[in-house]
Amino acid sequence: MVNVTGLTSGTLSVTNSTFTGSQQNDFVADGSFGYTAQPQTSQYTIQIASQPAGHTCGITSSNASGSMPGVNVNVNINCSAGGGGPVCGDQTTDAGEDCDDGGESAACNSDCTFAICGDNILNLQASETCDDGNTIDDGNGCSVACLTTAVCGNSITEIGEACDTAGVNAAGCDYDCTAAVCGDFIINTPDGEECDDGNTVDDGNGCSATCLVNAVCGNSVVEAGEQCDDGNAIDDGNGCSAGCQRNNVCGNSIVENLYEECDPSGPSCSTGCYITGAADIYEADDTDLTAQPITINGGMQYHTLNVNGDLDWVTFTLSPADVPTTLNIVTSDGQGGCALDTTLTVYDGFVFTVTQAFSGPFGICAGVSVYFDTADTYYVKVQGDAANMKGAYALEVREPVAPPPLCPGGVGTTYTAVDTPLAIPDLVIMYSNINVAGGPTNLRKVKVNMDMDHPFASDLEVNLIAPNGQEILLAKELGSSMGFGYWGTIFDSCSSLFIADYDESWTGVYSPQGELSILNGINSNGLWKLKVIDWYNLDTGTLNSWSIELE
Repeated sequence: MVNVTGLTSGTLSVTNSTFTGSQQNDFVADGSFGYTAQPQTSQYTIQIASQPAGHTCGITSSNASGSMPGVNVNVNINCSAGGGGPVCGDQTTDAGEDCDDGGESAACNSDCTFAICGDNILNLQASETCDDGNTIDDGNGCSVACLTTAVCGNSITEIGEACDTAGVNAAGCDYDCTAAVCGDFIINTPDGEECDDGNTVDDGNGCSATCLVNAVCGNSVVEAGEQCDDGNAIDDGNGCSAGCQRNNVCGNSIVENLYEECDPSGPSCSTGCYITGAADIYEADDTDLTAQPITINGGMQYHTLNVNGDLDWVTFTLSPADVPTTLNIVTSDGQGGCALDTTLTVYDGFVFTVTQAFSGPFGICAGVSVYFDTADTYYVKVQGDAANMKGAYALEVREPVAPPPLCPGGVGTTYTAVDTPLAIPDLVIMYSNINVAGGPTNLRKVKVNMDMDHPFASDLEVNLIAPNGQEILLAKELGSSMGFGYWGTIFDSCSSLFIADYDESWTGVYSPQGELSILNGINSNGLWKLKVIDWYNLDTGTLNSWSIELE
């Protein structure tokens, strides 16, 4: 006889390999049932096969096992509240579980049920991007195969979208179908934002923690809402007003020296109040607020830096259909040469947040290669590369034409950084260097091997900078959240595994987000840099090592 006490709910199953009989006690506090030994049985052992959730049960009698053929056995089982039942996630498939892989897998959901499209459980490991509980295409943005089909901009809020306001900013909704949130780099005026610098802290750049302009005129920093800031809040006749707005007037016989070299115009003074250089037809472009539009792949646009310290700004917009993309932004003399060294700085969204910057020679004059993964309006600031640099130049924004990568390639020479390991701090650009000497003067192929630890790899942006200044994006903010790191990650443009298609721990060979074959043909000798940025606060990491293989 088996006696059960203390069972307040659920079922208890007791078995024996050599005895017959079993009993399930449904929602009873106690009960009993009999076990009778088979005639040929000489040994027996009674065990608890499973116990209900919320209970811990145990055999308390001393004759749960022994040698008593042909007789009834008395066994006491006492149950108490707490514990019990199958444990989902212990990698053991218990009674009541379809499967247990220790978490979500391609075949098993995290609740230990089989992964099936239409079960209303989103399983990313099973290649689902949505699961609306059915396998029909009912127009809600989730297909019969549990893949997202939402179209941002159709005014229908579908699965995967927080909202949809026909591709424009509106109260509570950004144009990209995400909820309007201060700190998302999108200035949503209908939602009450005046600026958005990608964070919710007051870091002194003129955009407050609540995305309102709080610029301080007179602090020598050009902030949101200001056209200039000369370090004071008075109108001292230099072209910057007491309210930090540009107020020079060419032709008033006053040389407002922040923007003019002479006044009035005459034989030695141009109509733009500059002593040298023809007037720039775009000379209204001295601030981001008056940036001149430039067309991507639209050819060269001509500008002039008319005075020492002069700035030129251009702007272009990328729609959701345009991204992701890589663009080269270059200056030249318009004829394949270089007449003026310039410094280029690229900004995104709220224009005082730097995306990338570059100073120095780039093929012809100056340039930067930027990977864009967000639809937004972008700005480019051009200035002379030295205090005495002024003159005419041509500016072009174009998609790079990359030669096909050399695949599979041979065995190159490996160069390894000697300044690692290096800490990866928050919100700081970190560089590690490799100085190549005796390398190929006509590069045929480059591969990058790196190893780094970071608890949130999705915080990181990693770029390779070649000796000619060209910057190639390797990976930017990949992974869903906690990310382990890049452990023995090799970037090779020949790989069929695109790094952005994989999540979390990247070990093996992947093609980067940028195109390494753009560097084919350059002189590989000189300083190579790995540029690592941790874009978010609180968690830091370590660059353990990195190397490049050059052919």
